[in-house]
Amino acid sequence: MMTAVGALLDEAVIAALANDLSEDLMPTLVATFIEEAEQRIGAIEQAVVAGDVRLAGEEAHALKGGAATFGAHALRETAFAIEEAGRACAVDAVRDQLEALRSHGSLTIAALRERYLDTTNRG
Repeated sequence: MMTAVGALLDEAVIAALANDLSEDLMPTLVATFIEEAEQRIGAIEQAVVAGDVRLAGEEAHALKGGAATFGAHALRETAFAIEEAGRACAVDAVRDQLEALRSHGSLTIAALRERYLDTTNRG
């Protein structure tokens, strides 16, 4: 369903990335990003539970870079908000972003899987 993908991912960024690297490499790159994003989102959640918002901010910084690579603006902006709140040691601000992080993360991952890893939709 390309409309879901288009709403979550900047098509110009995706096209430039695919052009720079080759479309054939995109599934591998996407799979690597998905694995890393899932790990980082989990690490952010665990850091918040442990009360370590600085660590949450550091993990969010790394997630932000990956999200930007794929033009995943909503995920990138949420990660940036967590990064900034973590730097400021603003526990409540980090906690306030967790639901958006989970939502944007899962939607972005689903869109990338659908586009590059779901072989039933390829033709």
